[in-house]
Amino acid sequence: MIREARARVAGRDVRFLEAGAGWPVLLIHAFPVNADMWRPQLERVPEGWRFIAPDVRGFGPDPAAGGSFTLDDVAVDLSVFLDHLKLDRVVVGGLSMGGYIAFALFRRARERFDGMILADTKAEADTPDGREGRRKMIELVRAKGAAAVADQMLPKLLSPRTRERQPELVSSVRAVIESTSVDAIAGHAGGERANDREAHRAVPRRRSAGRRTSVEPGVARRVLARLVGFPRVEHVRSRYALLRGWPAVKAGPTLMAALLLALLPLSHAAPRAQGGAPSDTFHRPLDQILDVNVRDGLVYYRALRSERGRLDRYVASLNTPSATYEGWSREHKMAFWVNAYNAIVLQTVINHYPIHGASRNYPANSIRQIPGAFEQAKYRVAGRSVTLDDIDKTVLPQFKEPRLCLALGRGAIGSGRLRSEAYSGDRLEKQLDEIQKEFVNEAAMVRIDRTANQISVTPILSWHEAEFIQVYDKGATGTFAQRSPIERAIVGFITPRLLPLEKEFVQKNEFRVTYHPFDWRLNDLTGGRPQ
Repeated sequence: MIREARARVAGRDVRFLEAGAGWPVLLIHAFPVNADMWRPQLERVPEGWRFIAPDVRGFGPDPAAGGSFTLDDVAVDLSVFLDHLKLDRVVVGGLSMGGYIAFALFRRARERFDGMILADTKAEADTPDGREGRRKMIELVRAKGAAAVADQMLPKLLSPRTRERQPELVSSVRAVIESTSVDAIAGHAGGERANDREAHRAVPRRRSAGRRTSVEPGVARRVLARLVGFPRVEHVRSRYALLRGWPAVKAGPTLMAALLLALLPLSHAAPRAQGGAPSDTFHRPLDQILDVNVRDGLVYYRALRSERGRLDRYVASLNTPSATYEGWSREHKMAFWVNAYNAIVLQTVINHYPIHGASRNYPANSIRQIPGAFEQAKYRVAGRSVTLDDIDKTVLPQFKEPRLCLALGRGAIGSGRLRSEAYSGDRLEKQLDEIQKEFVNEAAMVRIDRTANQISVTPILSWHEAEFIQVYDKGATGTFAQRSPIERAIVGFITPRLLPLEKEFVQKNEFRVTYHPFDWRLNDLTGGRPQ
């Protein structure tokens, strides 16, 4: 069902249409019509998606344009509109003029894009002929009004056959154009089209459609490039754009099919709640990445950097709708956050690889040489904006499962061993049990020196002291009653996995507990194991 509502943006009411629930798709309409052109698509929203179609400035039932403006002004409007809806990231789809606005929005707020769908638009700046055509349209609308623009645009928007056989459609389109203010038409016609090709590299796309409109006949056949480092851009050819996308037409199959085809590559990144779990394939990309690039906790970062596309797409997919995430089980949520953390660390490292830092506080190749890597850089995960420290210190502790902190790779030799597989909610308990078993055998985790009467452990346990105490401290009773809560927790955590002689040493209760320095050297396997 299509819902119609209004939002207050820049001191004016903006009408918008929406339908569906799930991952949001912002649809920006063409010139010189309004959001109603998307109604057939809004009637057929695929499961797991939410389509949102606003009237851009100057169009729709509330057409006040507020004087002169640019396409960048419209992009600002849309950014504020998304703030109003509390949507930090969306897939953005633009048709014709809507594509230009999508580019303007991208230049202003790249971080809000999960993907882009472009139909009947282009990335290049206008040619001199194009600028001249827009100048003449401004003169026309200023001199003769919107009706003259309708006379000029209808032959471009609708083919002769359509105009002959569907007069009601012609009347409907004409009425919308003529209801648009002169300022709005002039403003959008005068908006400078920036050159966005520099941000692109070519990616072939295959799309087919009908031949019933004459909008930009050559441009739509061009290959539109994918934005560098951008999750997904799809270019769809929609020659049915207005004919099939108009409410007077019973169906909009061609443009709807084009939208579905464009969304299909993104669909693997939109997890569905199925019995309290994400889809079986959600973590598969990370699982494959780890299987190929990780050995004994060390990473072939150079190889991973050269084939980073799959990792970037997986990280982009982590911003699953919060409603979907909330439907998962506790185990699947825990696995999700650990995988998210480890994937973001991998991406952070290869974004700066090879690392050559100048700080004397850490090794030259340490991830700590990347400014703000843990405490400042924010990522969109499950509808939240989080840093790596937020995940480690705020999100994971809520699960009251301290072993999770040992599953975090941290990009360092001193961290828990990064596994060559992704974590899975269905196997999480087994995977965490293996971590606990490995803990006592890893010198980076615990060192028992019977000669010196010392147990030295990783400072990770002190970073998560409260969590370990809550689970592994059995209270001030028995042999270790005089020990501190964290010391009792450490004993409770390691003792079941110790060898007989080590257990005997611990039971004597003559040892002292220390924390050894954390090894922040990069866990890089490129060129051989670190010495």
